[in-house]
Amino acid sequence: MILVSACLIGCPCRYDAKNALVREARNLFEQGFLFPVCPEIMAGLPVPRRTITIHGESGFAVLDGKARVIDSENNDLTDRLITSAMQCVAITEKFNISKALLKSKSPSCGVHQTYCQDGLIFASGLTAAALKRNGIQIFDETCDLNTVLYEK
Repeated sequence: MILVSACLIGCPCRYDAKNALVREARNLFEQGFLFPVCPEIMAGLPVPRRTITIHGESGFAVLDGKARVIDSENNDLTDRLITSAMQCVAITEKFNISKALLKSKSPSCGVHQTYCQDGLIFASGLTAAALKRNGIQIFDETCDLNTVLYEK
């Protein structure tokens, strides 16, 4: 079982009420290989919703209390999003999940890039950072999905 950003399997849960469907990921979900999550919905945010950005260096900085997650109307969503990131970690522990396929560039799920107050940066989003800290192997939708399935 692999944790997956729900938008990648076609759920219209992104901030703009759209999805980021990756057909191959949807097929893997339908075969029972993927466990979908949306950290922003898990944090109680609506669809559609205001955009969010990390105000600081990365999702790791948010976890360390050195950065915040703020929406486009200056609402601080840090605590809610840390809680949902930790819920994702708990899911991996409960179901013995060791890998995650996450949406690139998302302030929650971004693997290698995320949005901060200054624009797109090379850093992990909050949920990606929490999962990495807990030993989960992270991939984004640009990778070969066979790699996700079969890489040790």
